[in-house]
Order: sequence, then structure tokens, then C-alpha cells
Amino acid sequence: MNRPGLGDDTRLLFTVAPLFCAAWFTDISGLYSVFGAFCVGMAMPRGEASERLVRTTQSVTQVVFVPMFFTYSGLNTRFDVFSDPPVLLFGAAAVVVAVVGKFGGCWAAARLRGEPGPVAVGVGALMNARGLMQLIALNIGLSAGIVSEELFTALVLVALVTTVMTVPVLSRLDRRDARSRAAQAAPEDEDEE
Repeated sequence: MNRPGLGDDTRLLFTVAPLFCAAWFTDISGLYSVFGAFCVGMAMPRGEASERLVRTTQSVTQVVFVPMFFTYSGLNTRFDVFSDPPVLLFGAAAVVVAVVGKFGGCWAAARLRGEPGPVAVGVGALMNARGLMQLIALNIGLSAGIVSEELFTALVLVALVTTVMTVPVLSRLDRRDARSRAAQAAPEDEDEE
């Protein structure tokens, strides 16, 4: 990666070829292809050349591959299963348990470490979000027959709700912090006059 004289196209080729080979190998060996790609990412040397390579491929990944994966997950999701009241109740309970477990657990851990309340809520909100990795695991479980369509859909609901709630919670914290800073600055301005 850091060898002098290599062009960006050559670096891209020497990165993508092992990436696809590792993804293929982990896929045929019974693991999911994402694990092979993850291993290549861990082995990738750090440096300016690597950063440039990531920037080069990032737009294609974000514009093409990530939306394709979410489309695939969406095609596997059947929200009509929520027309059955027990499944709807299970989905709602799964969301509540997931939020209380992860958001609450991370909030409590941050508070135990002495972080102030707003920081603890921010940690809880950021850690509560579930997304790509949960969807990968769910798709693996669905294709292996481990997860039923109802459970898959309920857990996709958990991923959607917890991910979507992150930005509003953090935005509210930012607004509250801004008001608090403004309120603290106001008496200092009056004292200076």
C-alpha cells in the first residue's frame, strides 16, 4: 500500500482483489462474506495512501452498495405480519426492551463512570442505534432458516426505530446544551456591565 511508485489505480486493484477473495472464501466456508471483508480492513496498513483509497471508494460504496444492501433487506421485510396482534405486540415489546437494555445500560454505565447527565444520555443515544450489523446478522439468520419472517420483521423494526431515534435525541440534547450555555453566558454579560 505504501510502496513508492504505485499509482492509485494499482493500489485500488491490490485492495479490491484480496477483499473479494476474502469475502468469497468466508462465504464458501460458511461464514458471511462481510467477515472476510472486515478482516481485510483490519489488515490494511494505515497511512495517507490508505486514506486516499478509502476516499476514492467511499462515494461508490455509499451511493451504490449500501443502498443495495438496504434494498435487499427491505425486500425481505414483510410489515404485513404486524396485522397479527401478537406479532405487533412482540414487535413493540422488542423495541422497548432493546431501548431500555442498550440505551439504559449505556446511560447507567456512563453515569457510574461519573459522566454528567447530558453526556450519559448522548452515549446512550449513540450506542442505542442499531443498523447495518444488525441487518447483516438478521439476513444471515433469515437465509439460514434460524430466524422466521415474523422475528426478522420485528427485529428490523427495532433497528429502524433505534436508528431513527438517535438524531432527534441528540438534536434535543444539543438545543438544550445551547440554551444552558446561553443562560450561563447571560449573567456573566450582565456582571461585566
